[in-house]
Amino acid sequence: MRRLLTALSAGTILALGAGTPALAADNIALVVEPQLIQTGGTVKLTANNCKGQTATATFSPSTVGPVTLNQSVGNNSVWANVVIPAEAATGVYTITANCNGSDVKATQSLYVYKAAPTPSHGPNTGGIALDGGSGAIMTATGVGIAGLGGIVGLLAWRRRRDA
Repeated sequence: MRRLLTALSAGTILALGAGTPALAADNIALVVEPQLIQTGGTVKLTANNCKGQTATATFSPSTVGPVTLNQSVGNNSVWANVVIPAEAATGVYTITANCNGSDVKATQSLYVYKAAPTPSHGPNTGGIALDGGSGAIMTATGVGIAGLGGIVGLLAWRRRRDA
């Protein structure tokens, strides 16, 4: 009985030990960095645990792709940098990757947004200095009015002294 239990235990350990690498090889993980990106930006896709040299990633909706991910030196990861087109629609994209030669797939979400346009200058509200000019006319007008006020003030002061 003792031999039977020992044989069963050894067989179970060997069976579990032999099955573990196969399970690990079939589990891939897809990493998307960053997961929130502006149109025109670059996103890095990494598929971990690919034994092959490449993997393929597809985007749904298919604004980009398919993309080939190439192996990094010295590990089981494959990666690619992908530029999201400026004309891409905003929303959630599902990225699906699978290592070439395998049927196992991994998915991840990517959130794409468009930035608000930045104005080149303030709004034109009708003022002379706000129309994009240098404001030289406004400055000259102000100096002229100040000078006129000074002359009127000087004349009023002299008139008061004479009286």
